[in-house]
Amino acid sequence: MKGHVVDWDVPEQASGQQDMRDEPQVGEIYVRLFLKDPKFPLRNPKRFLEGLLDQYLSSIAAAHYDIQVVDPELPLLLSAALVSLLRVHPALAYHVGYLGYVPKLVSAVAYEGRRETMAKGEMKNGDNADGTNGTEDASGQSSSQTPQERVRLSCLRVLHQLISVVSLCFWNNI
Repeated sequence: MKGHVVDWDVPEQASGQQDMRDEPQVGEIYVRLFLKDPKFPLRNPKRFLEGLLDQYLSSIAAAHYDIQVVDPELPLLLSAALVSLLRVHPALAYHVGYLGYVPKLVSAVAYEGRRETMAKGEMKNGDNADGTNGTEDASGQSSSQTPQERVRLSCLRVLHQLISVVSLCFWNNI
């Protein structure tokens, strides 16, 4: 095969790379991959925690203002990653408190709660002429949650995990 030239022209952008570019990541860690194996040893768990919290609060803010640029599932994905990280590394719960993220999470829950209450009040005051709520099915139960409700529940999930870790450490020290 001497003198024979082989064309090794590789496409500039492989399809796998394009798929991964759209994946949410914190630092160099892809969030969905982390969720598949949360016990994978992280180089710097504190930095990963801080990045998750920053992105989570940013995605919550986007949901507050109904910005459609952000994937509506992103807050849920990031909250799942936060809960998994805190389960694997419970000592990081104190770091969350030290950095001042707990009041921000509580504020986000309160804001969404007020917003939901106001929306329900508007519905009661006659925004629907027939008196029915468009989000209820025939049995009278809510057929789906709004993105804001899902964000509020994801905040509660993160706060619950923080509290359970701290209370577990407290009761173990007594």
